[in-house]
Amino acid sequence: MNVTSEILFFLYSDKYPLIQEHTGLLNQSVTSIRRLVPGEEPDKEALYILTVDELKPIEDDERYRHLLFVAPKGKLPPKKSLQKLKNKNYAVTDAFYTTYELQNVLLSIFHDLLRQENELLLAAMDPARAEEVFAFGTKWFPWEYSIVDIDMRLVYRTDNLHIVMGGEKVDRIPAESIESLILSKEFHDAAKKEDVFYQSMTFNELTAMARNILADHQYAGRVVMFLEEPKKKAPAGAEELFAFYTDCIMEALRRSGRLSTRPQNDPLRGLCRSLLNHESIPDHGIREVLRQAGWEQDHFYTVIDFRFLPDSVWQTQLETTLPYLADELENEWPYSCAVNTGREILFVLNLSLMETGPNLSGLHQQFAYFVRDHICLAGISPVFRDFAKMADAKACAEAALKIGQEKNPYVWYYLFDEYRFDFMKETLTNALSPDFLSHPAKEMLDDYDREHHTELSKTLQAYLDHDRNMTTAADAIFVHRTTFCRRMDHIRKMTGIDLEDADTLILLELSYRM
Repeated sequence: MNVTSEILFFLYSDKYPLIQEHTGLLNQSVTSIRRLVPGEEPDKEALYILTVDELKPIEDDERYRHLLFVAPKGKLPPKKSLQKLKNKNYAVTDAFYTTYELQNVLLSIFHDLLRQENELLLAAMDPARAEEVFAFGTKWFPWEYSIVDIDMRLVYRTDNLHIVMGGEKVDRIPAESIESLILSKEFHDAAKKEDVFYQSMTFNELTAMARNILADHQYAGRVVMFLEEPKKKAPAGAEELFAFYTDCIMEALRRSGRLSTRPQNDPLRGLCRSLLNHESIPDHGIREVLRQAGWEQDHFYTVIDFRFLPDSVWQTQLETTLPYLADELENEWPYSCAVNTGREILFVLNLSLMETGPNLSGLHQQFAYFVRDHICLAGISPVFRDFAKMADAKACAEAALKIGQEKNPYVWYYLFDEYRFDFMKETLTNALSPDFLSHPAKEMLDDYDREHHTELSKTLQAYLDHDRNMTTAADAIFVHRTTFCRRMDHIRKMTGIDLEDADTLILLELSYRM
């Protein structure tokens, strides 16, 4: 760490008052602390202490007992006014009467800082001492802070963080605070920054000094330190110290294996991700991963595809909102696995462990509330009993979303069970034209009706639509039952179809529905 005059001023001001502080140049290195000796050539990396007598030509004010001054270019301050020092670093203090006392205090701060730097670096390199690194900031900073991962979970928090957060002492940031952040454009715009920056907190109206936790230049979390009101910016020394401290936090996270841009990297999520991507996994491999999670291959499962509307505020920055929402889903529904694909969340539910029973209406109602609150859409697969069929379940959920949006655009979640026949029709007609798939009898009747202005095809369709009940079918098309029976005899003689054959009936029904 580069020990600078700004850092020393900041640490000094935490214990003793500074009447005035000015930073004209950043990163002014300090390697020694000295009293001013007349005639001595100034050291460019020394912090000089000027006494009140030496200050009199500059400021004729007794309260300015000492001036702390850095001379980076080897020049002492002009004997006129402090206003002439605008391009220099200096501070004025009246906390000590003698230069000797002040010098001892500054030397103590300086040596403590070097000792603490060494202690922090050693802790950051030891994977078992990560928690020490997280708590180390309380030695340097007077403000509450937290370390938050990409899922908005608290990796670490100071004891009184809940006070500035405006809530109770908890191990997770309140949902209201999280939502106000991830719906904030400022929050997302800052996700790519590598240096120290400031962030406005709408939920408590404070300003936070922050720095992103990055892994391979990808956002993996954030260190957030709340400044006391009404401070909008920390002193330059605090920023420099914070930058060094957050470097150590990132090193501790990396060495302890807790730094990841993809928190969903455990074996179960890896297995789900692979199967959903149509990768081939041997059955014994599937069973072993499921065994570790307490799941079984023949449990009952369902897959839900959550997608966020293009104009939704949740889609302003999917790389930060999706991990949070995946975590929210798993917290809301245990025995689940949420896979973040980068554009959607594929949510796998183990219904056997959830003990939902065959009636899933209550579960579907909960999903309805979720999609409403988070302005998204959901496609829900049928219940299936072979974990290896995950890709097929995903295809069903995707099909439910696609067909459901086309048929019912004002609904927010769609069950494949309600669109299964539509999917079958669409699949068939995508393969071949309906003209080639329809039963020849239908085409024959359609041609005959066009030529003779009859309604034989309409009559057969009514017969099929009303479970082959001629009385009900005749009423539906407003003809007498006798007339309807004569038409059906005509249809049988003309086409030769056997209406007692199950396959013929199914194909005829499909022909009309297509």
